[in-house]
Amino acid sequence: MSVIHLTNTQFEQELESLDFDLEKSFEKSPIYLQLQYLPLLYAKPEDLIVVTAFPEEKEWNRVTTLLKKQFGIEAASLTLFSSCEKGTVLSWGSSRSVAKWAKENNLFYQIPNWDVIREINGKPFAFDQVFKLPGSCLVHSMSELKKTVEQCSFPVILKSCFGVAARGNMIVENVEVLHSKKIENFCHQQWSVGLSIILEPWLERSFDFSTHWTISPKGTVIYEGWTPLENTNKGLYVASIAGKDEDHWVEEQKESVEPILSLAAKKGFFGPVSVDAFVYDSKKVLHPVVEINARMTMSRVALLFQKRVCPKNVIRLLYVPIGKDQLQSLLPLSIDNQKFSRQLIIEKM
Repeated sequence: MSVIHLTNTQFEQELESLDFDLEKSFEKSPIYLQLQYLPLLYAKPEDLIVVTAFPEEKEWNRVTTLLKKQFGIEAASLTLFSSCEKGTVLSWGSSRSVAKWAKENNLFYQIPNWDVIREINGKPFAFDQVFKLPGSCLVHSMSELKKTVEQCSFPVILKSCFGVAARGNMIVENVEVLHSKKIENFCHQQWSVGLSIILEPWLERSFDFSTHWTISPKGTVIYEGWTPLENTNKGLYVASIAGKDEDHWVEEQKESVEPILSLAAKKGFFGPVSVDAFVYDSKKVLHPVVEINARMTMSRVALLFQKRVCPKNVIRLLYVPIGKDQLQSLLPLSIDNQKFSRQLIIEKM
């Protein structure tokens, strides 16, 4: 029975939405369309990768030849949503819409209860379990927000319940920004559907990293590895590094993470989990759980690739705007008439 990889990186949109169309959701961003091909980096040659459309033959040949020549990877085959037959589906995030599609196509797909998926992926779950940054809190109304911010020092950051990779976060630098229409709309979007917003102080981070785990269907919590992260000053993802010896901060973070993941397992969650952390205050203080991503992540892809292709090397996975080295991108640069503005590069360090 084939393993069928479905990369629904728009997963958080489904967590927020009551009305979600799986195939149409890929069209909402070129990034979602391009990242459908991420399993090329970790799927076995006999696996299938389900996509909404195929790249042109020339572009597909470029990608598969590059994977073979540079890294010795035999690419998995592509298939369309409408063409899947027998197989076991593995998705980026555990999805109610993927479950519906799998059932309609007689495919095997196992996920936790949907309410549990939403709870574990929501930022309030992690927020409730760990030591909180000074001045951080959950806010549920504009009056509460303004009253709370009056007692804080600027800047502060507002986080939506299911935001990802700093998208869904707002930095409030002063009173004028706090009273802006942009902040009001951001907050109303969350509160109108019953979601909380997290307020935290904005800190100058000196080191970002993630640890990666798997919770088995039987509730066993398994540590898989760690990856240092490179982010922009505003927290946007740039790159992941895999294969480095563990930093002492990792062991400290594990002590905080393991009880939380054991709780998630008791609630019935299973699947991949990555937990972000950072060090601040000139490398003196660890914030062990920034957020919990109970799904696949780019950093986990980097870790899987490193373990599979070059276990004795350190690698750096970058997902960045297209540059002069765009023909080294391990993902297609276009499908149909859609050209992509980003490239995925893997470097040996």
